[in-house]
Amino acid sequence: MAARASALMLLGASAVMAGPLAPRQATVTVTHTMEAAPASTAWDTGAVREFPIHASCNATQRSMIKKGLEETLTIVSHARDHILRYGNSSEVYTKYFGEAPTGEPIGWFTKIADGDKSGILFRCDNIDGNCDQEGMYCLQLSRNHLN
Repeated sequence: MAARASALMLLGASAVMAGPLAPRQATVTVTHTMEAAPASTAWDTGAVREFPIHASCNATQRSMIKKGLEETLTIVSHARDHILRYGNSSEVYTKYFGEAPTGEPIGWFTKIADGDKSGILFRCDNIDGNCDQEGMYCLQLSRNHLN
């Protein structure tokens, strides 16, 4: 029983000691309002995944451009993957890039293959007149070219 009484006295003493020694001053509450984050934050919203082809291109031109772009994407993807696999120790790599570090070609190949294509537009109407310059070849098909 004495043990029980001393345990109760210790419990009471600890409760008194745990209390504040001086009364608290008035409590101040600060409220900060924050806007809720949107539920979905897709970082690539609005990105263009395929090369845009202008409406000035007819079906044949559009088909030729698309085929060429598909081949280009296959080549750059393969080249990027080759560099990632073999680095700059490959004969093919050293043929085109010498002993240069691999980061720059990997970056460019990745940008071409997987980058946003919104700043690019393939046209078939010679809007700037550059196709009229000597030595300049532009993809302009007409009935005369097809015969």
